[in-house]
Amino acid sequence: MSAASGLRYLYLAYFSQPAGDRLVYRLIRRHRPRRIVELGLGMAERSRRTIRLAARYHDEPIDYTGIDRFESRSREDHPGLSLKAAHTALVATEAKVRLVPGDPLSALSRVANGLANTDLLLISSLAGRTCPAAWFFVPRMLHEHSLVLIEETLPGATEPAWRRLPHDELAALAGSRSERRAA
Repeated sequence: MSAASGLRYLYLAYFSQPAGDRLVYRLIRRHRPRRIVELGLGMAERSRRTIRLAARYHDEPIDYTGIDRFESRSREDHPGLSLKAAHTALVATEAKVRLVPGDPLSALSRVANGLANTDLLLISSLAGRTCPAAWFFVPRMLHEHSLVLIEETLPGATEPAWRRLPHDELAALAGSRSERRAA
């Protein structure tokens, strides 16, 4: 890693805003994911940073899939990019970008089987609570060493923060959602 690249990592991991995203950048350096799936892109700044940081550790392009409501999102409550603007912004990273419009449940029901062997799954706070039944599709996307991060706003906190979702908690979420759907 060059000196400039090292300084860029230090900035992202310790000084970037929002502060809650810093954990994502630290874990990317530690786990070096190549296949990344993100539920809820927002303005895609974190997406661009994530792809560029992960690309430093690989010779081949990063496989990135972003799932978002894009144009169907309520602009007043949750600003974000259009599908075309997100695609334009993310293709500039030189990653293999695939954007899937829709809520997490409808999008994952269509594409989850094609997202097998995901190394890093990022679930934004909005995407994580909008479609609880979508948890059913998540385990089929992961492998033994996959890293799953979920963004949450803790009581009393002013901004959301990321936390690592253990595989047993993920299995419980997926199991409880699928049982509820079947009933």
